[in-house]
Amino acid sequence: MPDTLELRARIAVMLRAGATYAEVRAELGASLNLIADVRREHSIPVPARTRPMRSEADAYAAGAEHTDGGHVRWAGEWAGRCPQVSHHGRQESARRVAFRLAHGREPVGHVIAACGAAWCVAPGHVEDRPMREQLRAQLEAIGGSDA
Repeated sequence: MPDTLELRARIAVMLRAGATYAEVRAELGASLNLIADVRREHSIPVPARTRPMRSEADAYAAGAEHTDGGHVRWAGEWAGRCPQVSHHGRQESARRVAFRLAHGREPVGHVIAACGAAWCVAPGHVEDRPMREQLRAQLEAIGGSDA
């Protein structure tokens, strides 16, 4: 282990080169507090780091858990009783994302699972209001009842 002055100098060199705290710790074994102290002492700014953003499809796939019958159970984030997909810096309903992935358009009104499994967020199992209205009209035209 280098002496304190040498360690502090090596930390400063690494920080100026853009190393993260984790990289400094891994290479030098320095504590987070020591690394932060050196950063402040030398007025070394924290580099701006942006996390790569996942595509909508990748973000959906990360939370989707495929089950029997083609259903998809949501294993990702939730906001109350609504499954959520985080992508491009925002959150929205997993059902709305599934709908866009399946139909290539924005849903109109509420998106629900039409497969009978209320929890399902499978892209092929979700419908928006116009789809439900169309089905209802078709059933009425052939003498059926509620959809």
